[in-house]
Amino acid sequence: MGDCFLWTDHDANAREAVLGYARSKCQPNNNFVVLGTESVPGDIRSRTLLGFLVETLRRAGSFPNGATTVLTVPEHYLALQLCVARVKQETGPFGATGGEVLFNDSQYQQHLAAPDEHPASEFVQKYVDFLAHSNTANHWQVLAKFRAIVASGGDVGARLARCVFFVHGAVRSKFVRECLATLFEGRRVQLLTAEMPLDMSLNEGCDVSDVSVSSETLLGPVPESSPTGVESEAATDSMTHVVLAFLRVLVNSRDEVALATAMASPVVRLPHDAFTELKRLSLESGMPMCQTVVSYVLRARLGAQECALTPFLCKLSEFVDVLHRLQTFAEEEDATTAVRKAVGLLVSRVRSAGGHELAWDRVLELKADLLSLAESLELSGCEAEGESEWRSGGGTLRVLRSMADVLSTRRLSYNPTFVLYNMDSQGTPLNVPRMLDYFKTPESPEEVDEYCEPLSKRISNKLGVESSCPRRAPDDAIPPTQRGSRPLALLNAETKGARLASGRAASEEHPKKLASKTKRSLMPEINGSAKRKKTPKTASSRQLLPNQKTITSFFART
Repeated sequence: MGDCFLWTDHDANAREAVLGYARSKCQPNNNFVVLGTESVPGDIRSRTLLGFLVETLRRAGSFPNGATTVLTVPEHYLALQLCVARVKQETGPFGATGGEVLFNDSQYQQHLAAPDEHPASEFVQKYVDFLAHSNTANHWQVLAKFRAIVASGGDVGARLARCVFFVHGAVRSKFVRECLATLFEGRRVQLLTAEMPLDMSLNEGCDVSDVSVSSETLLGPVPESSPTGVESEAATDSMTHVVLAFLRVLVNSRDEVALATAMASPVVRLPHDAFTELKRLSLESGMPMCQTVVSYVLRARLGAQECALTPFLCKLSEFVDVLHRLQTFAEEEDATTAVRKAVGLLVSRVRSAGGHELAWDRVLELKADLLSLAESLELSGCEAEGESEWRSGGGTLRVLRSMADVLSTRRLSYNPTFVLYNMDSQGTPLNVPRMLDYFKTPESPEEVDEYCEPLSKRISNKLGVESSCPRRAPDDAIPPTQRGSRPLALLNAETKGARLASGRAASEEHPKKLASKTKRSLMPEINGSAKRKKTPKTASSRQLLPNQKTITSFFART
């Protein structure tokens, strides 16, 4: 095995210089593999560490079948939270705290270390059954399978031995450290450091010759990067989240997490009670939820009546139409054309759902990145060893599956508390409701959905205090004799009559005082109606004075 290189202080300005230094230190016949610990914000095309592990397992055929999809890191926590809540519902209320989820996450990791033994917790067993039922895998499962095939040797081990890995990016999580320890096992790790000139920010570019690169052999464990805030592109992440959900449902119809995300997204907006009824029908029929939706919509279009999902037929038909068009593209077009049409369809639906909150340039940038990613994946080849899952449209579905793998593995650093309590998605243009609330079954049909209550009431219930906003007096504060006994118009007439009667009584009792308070109205004077009327000229008014001629001649002089 050759050397491997680790560059934790990643800087885009010094990237070319550091890559050139690393390439000069390795043998020319080795396969130089560039990986990132995770993608930078807004980047969906870079090759990541977890993505390389998933790609290796795909080529080796280590997944249960070709339709198996990979959960994102947040979806792993949400699925585990859902399983803990379902077990607790058997003896108490439906719910799971963050501490319970993190504890069972550590229990699950211990179970993966000894997979042949029965899980020590019923919560972990529920989660294992959920993954098997939905035909999905999480990042810890991927790492465990990768360790197994590396330890077994064979063609995969020989191919990995000829690779020289260059890993760049910050190391912020335990999972990244475990991946690096597995990938660098038996190799000499070179820790790279780049020094750039201080006046680099004043210049428009950075010359490669101005960057000084040095290396030192790493003797201990991989150092952890300083805990800095992880940047995020809310618009790009939210759009990618919705596109990924539809891709995974197309590849794996049993993926319930992706199905729930697609249903709850603004593209479909399926209400909570409709999703609850869909789960009930799925359990009664013994079919996956996606198959239940497709079967019901087709029967409804053929004239079937009296189904609990009839009020939501329009939204369910929207979901089925998107899947049907994607499947039609895969079966009737070649892989390149089908992928281009599928990406265009999904991006257009996301753009329509987001409305004016999504910038058009961001949407076009996402579409261009997805098409570029699909082109590179198609050229590299996506078929696994001995894979024959899809007979019709297999080439297109393999490319779309590889795209889903890349989108699922692009980010690894998440705060579990923010994920479990849905703190990250409140300000996104395409907000997806909390997954635990979406899967929760109401206790009774009369139970009111939380999001149907006014915002002030939800805030007061959550904080346990009354809102500072002024409110109308409650109905209990109104006497029964005045509440609902007579019409409002009659009450207004009686109130007006009482005011007039009291005014007349006051004027009779104090007439002088009332007259002194009378004010002159200015409106008639402003309108000109209060001016003194002109009196008509009479004969007496036309009489001339005796000296009228003298007065007239005096004023007529010049």
